[in-house]
Amino acid sequence: MINNLVSFQLTEQELTALREANSTINTILKPKLISVPDDRRQSMPKMGDKNVPFVSKSLEYADKNPQFVPAFLNVPELKTDFNAVTILSEFYNSLFPIVSLISDTMMESGSEAYSASLLFYESAKLGTKMNVPGAKEIADDLGKRFKSQGNSSGGDGNNPPANPQ
Repeated sequence: MINNLVSFQLTEQELTALREANSTINTILKPKLISVPDDRRQSMPKMGDKNVPFVSKSLEYADKNPQFVPAFLNVPELKTDFNAVTILSEFYNSLFPIVSLISDTMMESGSEAYSASLLFYESAKLGTKMNVPGAKEIADDLGKRFKSQGNSSGGDGNNPPANPQ
């Protein structure tokens, strides 16, 4: 028996509202966001929670004490960057838990659907052995999914691996 932990459904109205909200977020935010390459991500200084007060205080001091601001430091851009972190943190902190739950729900739903499909496939293969009309066509068609796996991944070309991923 398959352990069914997820029974996810949305009404058409909910789906429409979510698509509109997603479209709005993408329309407004996506053009303003960047992608950081992995090598840059590893080498860049990062502003974590403990550094936020430091940056905020530095910005206050720079505003009140311009004599200490080096000529090459762009204070308005520092303000812009700090404001970006503040604003984006609000959305990140509210969206990340939802994105994480979406990911987990997708994983569980996919696992349940794949496990149920494997049970159906095994039933069709059993039907083939018992000469049930139509079973061979179904088993052969579904078995195409495992043809390229061979023995190296646990499948024998017609059978799924013992522990599919």
